[in-house]
Amino acid sequence: MPKSLLHSFFLGPVAPSDVVNFSKKLKPKTSFGHDQISNKLLKETIENVLEPITHIINQSLLSGVVPSDMKIAKVIPIHKSSDASILKNYRPVSLLPSFSKLLEKIVYDKLMKFLQTNNILYKHQYGFRPKHSTIHPIMHLLNHCAYASSKPDTESTLAVLCDLSKAFDVISHDILLRKLNTYGVRGIANDWFRSYLSDRHQYVEMEGNRSGILPIKIGVPQGSILGPLLYLIYVNDIGNSCKGNVLSFADDTTLYSSHSNIEQLFANANKHINDLYQWFCANRLSLNANKTKYIVIRQKHMKYDLNKYTIYTGCWNVHYVWLYMTGYYHHNKFYHLSLCWLLH
Repeated sequence: MPKSLLHSFFLGPVAPSDVVNFSKKLKPKTSFGHDQISNKLLKETIENVLEPITHIINQSLLSGVVPSDMKIAKVIPIHKSSDASILKNYRPVSLLPSFSKLLEKIVYDKLMKFLQTNNILYKHQYGFRPKHSTIHPIMHLLNHCAYASSKPDTESTLAVLCDLSKAFDVISHDILLRKLNTYGVRGIANDWFRSYLSDRHQYVEMEGNRSGILPIKIGVPQGSILGPLLYLIYVNDIGNSCKGNVLSFADDTTLYSSHSNIEQLFANANKHINDLYQWFCANRLSLNANKTKYIVIRQKHMKYDLNKYTIYTGCWNVHYVWLYMTGYYHHNKFYHLSLCWLLH
């Protein structure tokens, strides 16, 4: 568990003008949830319902309670490909009420500003954050590899590419609420998030047919605005899980380290990945054994017999691929970088 923050987060009331401004930021989608009100319709009629909706939003923020009708999701199965009679060939799309999206938009803005002001988010988490993209962790890793390979005693880099199984769907609400409390979301604000996560329900609708309503007991709400940010908070202490270097883009996690001695490199990597594995287990996250791989990034002239070494985590071995690099490092910059894959 991360260290407790002294500052506290508060959910203060909003003015009607704020509600209008946040409604303008909603995407003008015509799809709708169980209330049959689309974002487009809400945006066009917000002035007509401004007083009651502002009252409902402020009552929710001040009492720490999210209305139950805002916690019902309509799930539409979208056929991806192949045999339409096989369930795994469908992708579920969760549609939430537009009023719920508006309330979430307001809370998201308040929470993100608090996290940014207090510099809480892990600096090497590049997913779901403004001005961050997939190129940032790639460049960070490549720059590290370039620096390591340019040392007088040339170092190779071993990176474990971790794939988590349905990470967003298995988040423990109790663990998340404890972490929110640690990061300053306490009192009524914590009660609000408890209410937001609890007593949620969903049903499936397809070709005019509707299933019964079932409860959702774990995970962050699919199709929500707050869901991705809550996931970042849930995994925010991942950088403290081991002594290795950790890069993340949402639920994609790369653990890496460098050393000039290949045996020591594997020894370090095994220690780091097993510490990280224990962190995953403690947070009820599951590594996907089939998709988690490791790579050894080295200069082309450096030859190793990787069959002599193993990366082992949990109860299975991690499979590997080779990756070598060429180029040179000068004045803290690496030039003419070339990467080549050698599959095994």
